[in-house]
Amino acid sequence: MGYMAPEWALNMPINAKVDVYSYGVVLLEIVIGTRISSGVIVDEIQVEFRDIIEEAKQILATERITDLVDAKLKGCFDPEQATAMVRIAVSCLGDRSKRPTMDEILKALMAYDDEDGHPAYS
Repeated sequence: MGYMAPEWALNMPINAKVDVYSYGVVLLEIVIGTRISSGVIVDEIQVEFRDIIEEAKQILATERITDLVDAKLKGCFDPEQATAMVRIAVSCLGDRSKRPTMDEILKALMAYDDEDGHPAYS
């Protein structure tokens, strides 16, 4: 399905929440550092998109965010910001009635805007 919200495929009424879904996919891809919308290959095994989302939820529950963040960052990221990004992404990919609005997403992300004392920003 890629970046398209499930309601497109199910011929359900379309509203602004379809864009929120797509944004959630992109946000999760930014954190992970790879395209995930069509699934990924891990140890020569195809991992489906839904399984990636479930893994993200488990990582959030266990607070092991470094297991999910792009390894190319070599630990140079703010774990609190990464956790917030994954939490927002997962909420965007849930049931459409529970997805946040883009305004709510913006406010949640802006809460981390002033944190430029972290080494990743120098």
